[in-house]
Amino acid sequence: MRALRWHGRRDLRLEDVPDPGPPGPGEVTVAVEWCGICGTDVEEYTDGPLVIPSTPHPLTGLTSPMIVGHEVAGRVAAAGPGAGLAPGTLVALDGYLYCGRCRACERHQVNLCERWAHIGMSYPGGLAERMVVPASMAVPATSDLPGDELALAEPCSVAVRSLRRARLQLGERLVVIGAGTIGLAVLQVARTAGAGETVAVDPIPARRELAGRLGADDAAPGVEALAGAGMAGAFDLVVDCSGSSEVPNAAMALTRPGGRIVLVGFPPRPGTLDYKTLLLRELTLVASVGHVYDEDFATAVGLLCSNRVDAAALISHRIPLERAVPDGIELLAGEGRKDALKILVSPTI
Repeated sequence: MRALRWHGRRDLRLEDVPDPGPPGPGEVTVAVEWCGICGTDVEEYTDGPLVIPSTPHPLTGLTSPMIVGHEVAGRVAAAGPGAGLAPGTLVALDGYLYCGRCRACERHQVNLCERWAHIGMSYPGGLAERMVVPASMAVPATSDLPGDELALAEPCSVAVRSLRRARLQLGERLVVIGAGTIGLAVLQVARTAGAGETVAVDPIPARRELAGRLGADDAAPGVEALAGAGMAGAFDLVVDCSGSSEVPNAAMALTRPGGRIVLVGFPPRPGTLDYKTLLLRELTLVASVGHVYDEDFATAVGLLCSNRVDAAALISHRIPLERAVPDGIELLAGEGRKDALKILVSPTI
């Protein structure tokens, strides 16, 4: 079968690789329909290896070269004994593999497993024609949901977890910094959860306009613009999806005393923190990473199936597998990323 494999920094190859074979007990074969390209994929391409193992992974035993891609939607092509999913079922893949024995797993924080693995990083991913995965990873969707929209389940689940970690309350005022795919998903999930006034911050005008169409009450090009417009200290909650190490300090200016700041975007380098302001204003700083299959991922699939999150609005490109590098990864690694949101790849078009 065809698959896109990471061999090294700036070395992604579309190759013919062995078929993954039949599913074992509790496993399913998934015929991939769509797989989104994530910022993690781009960072592995430009600066890796970051997460892709160069020595055998402690859970999967696998190493590079690695089939990439972890935002996957497809249909069950075959099911092993005890899988509990019928062939033809439309599914999205949560992606996490975990040991089930460490302290994090015992607390049901499988995203923090001491030996966590993930499809597309330390286990063969979805930029391929087929995958064999644990059936517990495959979350079924309603058959009428388009497969390309279901591929947004993974970023949507990141948004769900961030607001779960934030303990969002009805009517609270919220600002989302960074109106990319994750930020726009946070905005929509927050509205479904009963948030009050919501504001999006992004320097790109088209993203601010889209945020307005998806429910934001206002949008601004930067944190300074909001603070200068009399909104300093106006928000109960700030969700930072920008990935900039400079944003958390700026976000403090927007947060009311006793408010919360949730960090979702992954910064490429360490930053500094204004501990004095954090302490004197009794702010709560919360980190949110990944998702848990039943708490966050299943909720995200439900939001997509009920049309409470507009996934189609977040898709900017749909491309075939053979164009994944030039029209997907490389575009997002360059200036073209300003005109893109979610790029989806399909092995069937």
